This record gives sequence, structure tokens and C-alpha cells, in this order.
Amino acid sequence: SQGGPLGSGLWNCYEYMLDQPTGSIKAWFNNVEVLSKTGLNLGTPGLQFFALGENQNEVVGGMHYTDYDDIAVSVVGRIGPI
Repeated sequence: SQGGPLGSGLWNCYEYMLDQPTGSIKAWFNNVEVLSKTGLNLGTPGLQFFALGENQNEVVGGMHYTDYDDIAVSVVGRIGPI
């Protein structure tokens, strides 16, 4: 994403968990936990939708492409890398 070692043309696994009632957010990158926050005010009522983004070709700093594959959504727990 946006160049550097993560933008080398290799596929990477990004995973996010949001638990609105408990105010918890977690994130993993290639199966390594990189974010864990609890007790946050994530607002009410519950989430009605989420937006994933798009394959963008012109962002600040030049041409950067983002491709998505094997997208999975779970409401019962972590999916983990495929």
C-alpha cells in the first residue's frame, strides 16, 4: 500500500475487528496484531454498513493501485489469514 515493502506487488492480509457494544477495535497485518484498543466510544446505534474502498489510481503523491481479493466478513469471530 503506497509503496515501500508493503507495496512490492505482494499480497498482504489486513484484518479488522470492531465490537461496537464493548468499544473494542483490533487490527492484524499478515496475522500480527498491530492495534488493540478497548473502552472506546464508537457511537450508537449499531453499524448499518461499512465501506471497503475502491481500486484507486490517483491519490496524493502519484499513481497507487489497490486491489482486493478473497474478502470475507464475519459476525461471529476472527476469520484469520486464508
